[in-house]
Formats: sequence, structure tokens, C-alpha cells
Amino acid sequence: METKEFLRRGKPPTPHGKKWLGWTEFALVIAVFGKRSITSLDVEFARRQGGAKCTSADRTHVFEHARDRGTPLPMDVVKRLAEVPELALIKHLAASLFWPLLVNPPETRAAATRMVRRCLDRLNLVRLSVNQEEAWLARQWQQVLAADKKAEWQDEDSLIRRRIENLVAQHPQNLDFVALLGALYREACLSFEPDAACYLGMRFWMLLEDFLSGPLFAGISAELCDFSVNRIIYDRDDGEARKPFSTHNADRIPGKAIGLLLSADDPDALELLGLT
Repeated sequence: METKEFLRRGKPPTPHGKKWLGWTEFALVIAVFGKRSITSLDVEFARRQGGAKCTSADRTHVFEHARDRGTPLPMDVVKRLAEVPELALIKHLAASLFWPLLVNPPETRAAATRMVRRCLDRLNLVRLSVNQEEAWLARQWQQVLAADKKAEWQDEDSLIRRRIENLVAQHPQNLDFVALLGALYREACLSFEPDAACYLGMRFWMLLEDFLSGPLFAGISAELCDFSVNRIIYDRDDGEARKPFSTHNADRIPGKAIGLLLSADDPDALELLGLT
């Protein structure tokens, strides 16, 4: 956006990440109501209920702004839409912590931990402190030994996977749980725990695809998933996350930790870099 337009409007442009909620809500509405006019949707869901005379408090263009600007639908409109059986999911979608995570992926370990705590609170989960976890594990190990004297203690990676998969079963099709995995992934990355980060990142990706796999999301699932993975997994900024990710122009192949490092005066390197 040019400076003149920015100054004329008097406010900064909406970050691209913030628009995805509005676009996704509109995609769900269109998936249910099809080619119904936007004006009729405004009349039914955005204006004052009860037959009261229209005033300035009655809104128009609510759905148009969601479609064109990515403006999230007001919560009272979301609640009315959620009364339509096919759109019951929209209320969960609108209130999810997935969107704050998408707009501002944690850039420090402390920020990631704060986001993890927010997600845990939303899901009614707790995370034990180190001392509490050690006591809990010791108790569990005693129970295992009592049941099977030949039992073997699981390593940390196995424990992580088992804990996450148990929670996946308890919170199916829950966008807040997807957000939790994204926050845990960022926390693991920023804590130098690559094995855990690899697993958490893949599960975040897979569960997001699962959540968006239904017919309601058919019009937006591919674009939203690509943008989300770019933002959370590949840590691309808001502008770069809009573009498809291509490994051909990346600094290294995914899974190859450092890439191919050559001497700056290596003849092959000079040729490939076009410096000869």
C-alpha cells in the first residue's frame, strides 16, 4: 500500500493473516446457502431481530466485507448463523485461538509457552511442572511394574507421541487443539528439541488438513492450509506466507540440516552461482 493511501485512510492496512477468519467464515456460509444473495443474508442475520424499524444500528454489507476484506463476522451474527444446524461449527471456528497463533506465531520460547498455556486453558488441560511430572511418572512406572514385571520404560520420544495421540482422540475436530500443537511446535523449536519439533509440526499439519477436510471448507481449505503451514511450520512472514512454498529456491532441502556447503572459490560453486 502506498504511503499516500495509508495516510489518507488514517489507519494501517489489515495484516493478511487477520483476514483468514473472515474469509473462512464466508466460505462456510456460501457452502451452506449457495448462491443466495449477500443482501438477503445481511437482512436475515445482521440486522436487528424482532421486526423493529431499521436504524443506524442495523448493519449492512457484513457478509460483503467478510468476502472482500476478510473482516470477521460480528459475534452476534456468528451466534445467529450457528443456530442453523449445518453451520453449528462456525461458533467454534470464530472463537478459536488458531487465528491469534496464525497472525502472531511466537518468536521466543517464552511467547510460545504463553500461547501453549492459553490453549491448555481453553481445552481444560494442565501441564505439570518438572517436579510434579517426575512424581507422576514414578507413580505410573510402579503401576506398570505391578502389572507386568517385564515392562520396559519408554523413551521420551515415545512418551511425547503417546501423550499427543491420547489427546487427539479426546479432542477430535478441535481447532484449538490444532493451535496447541502449533504452539508446542514453536516451543520445541525454540528449545532446541528437533525430534519433538519434527513430530509436532507434522501432526499440526495433518490435523489441520483433517479439520479442513469437510465439505464446508471445500472452497478455502487448500489455500488456508498452505498459508498456515508457511506461517507456523516454515516461519515465513505474512507476505511470504501468501506465496506457495518451493524447495527449489530454498537454502537447503528439508531434512538436510545444513545443506551443501562449499568453499567460496570452488570452481563448481562459482559456476553454479554464475560467478564465472
